[in-house]
Amino acid sequence: MADPQLLNEAENFLEESFDNGLKSAEFGLFLGADYNVYKGLFVDARYSFGLSNMIKDPVADEKMKMNFFQIGIGYKFK
Repeated sequence: MADPQLLNEAENFLEESFDNGLKSAEFGLFLGADYNVYKGLFVDARYSFGLSNMIKDPVADEKMKMNFFQIGIGYKFK
C-alpha cells in the first residue's frame, strides 16, 4: 500500500504546479444550437474554441487551450 503522507505531498506538489503554472481565466468563443423536440422539450449542442493560452510562462512556444463539446437536454417553461 502507498504511504498516505507521500500521497498528500505528491498531491500538494501537483496542485501548486497547476496553480503557479496556469492562468486563472481563459477566453473562448462558443457556437451552438438547440432543437425543439416536443412541447418545450429541447436538445442543444455547443462547441467552445479556446482563444487564449492558459500557460503563464510558456517555454518553446507551448500552448494549452480549452476546447470542448457539450450536449444537453432541457425543458422550456412558458
